[in-house]
Amino acid sequence: VTYPPELNPGDEWQHTLEFEGKMEIAGENATAEGNAQTAFKMLGNESVSVPAGTFQAVIVQVDTNIVFTIQVQGIAVPASFSGTYAYWFVKGVGWVKAEGQGNITGTSFTETIELQKYNIP
Repeated sequence: VTYPPELNPGDEWQHTLEFEGKMEIAGENATAEGNAQTAFKMLGNESVSVPAGTFQAVIVQVDTNIVFTIQVQGIAVPASFSGTYAYWFVKGVGWVKAEGQGNITGTSFTETIELQKYNIP
């Protein structure tokens, strides 16, 4: 996913991804294929404090919908993910915080992720 070189509050952009791959589930080989649709909106700038420090950040809202099918032992299992998150990004550091809610194939959740520490050599 790429971000525009300049972000202004209210800017919006989209990202679409088609994917396929191999994985292992409980020791069994499986494949997955599907697509992801993501919409981004720049919400603004604000100071954010996380365990790694206090930063001046850009806030981006990310709405994601992923639909995929997993094939394991000859059985096709449909799955999906949808979620809405706010991400805080800091120039020279990257992603420092995310808060959001989502749904994975019928199971809802909320979460907060914060940068604990970082080192830029």
